[in-house]
Parts: sequence; structure tokens; C-alpha cells
Amino acid sequence: MHAMATLSYDYADRSVWLEPVHAERHLAAHDLCGRHADRLSPPNGWRLEDRRIPVDARAC
Repeated sequence: MHAMATLSYDYADRSVWLEPVHAERHLAAHDLCGRHADRLSPPNGWRLEDRRIPVDARAC
């Protein structure tokens, strides 16, 4: 499977976010396939922000 999103997180802020795949690697970022990105559930008390570009918007 190919990476479709990059997962990043901030422990101090208790937040995780998904973005389009990053070109550069970072220790606190992890690439996910689309299936895992779509099913991601953050820990209790954390918030998830999905910054990926919606499929409809990419087609324009």
C-alpha cells in the first residue's frame, strides 16, 4: 500500500493531525495508507484535525 497521509502529533497540546504526504521525513511524523488514515482514532482526551485535501477538491 502507498502512503496517502502523514500523521503528526504534539504531546503538549494533546493533538494529532493528518496532512497530505510530506516529501521530507521527520521523526514525529508517520506516513499512513488511506485505509489507516481514514480509520485513525486518537487517544481519549486528544483531538484529531484532518488537514488532508478532500478528494472532490483535488479533482478541480
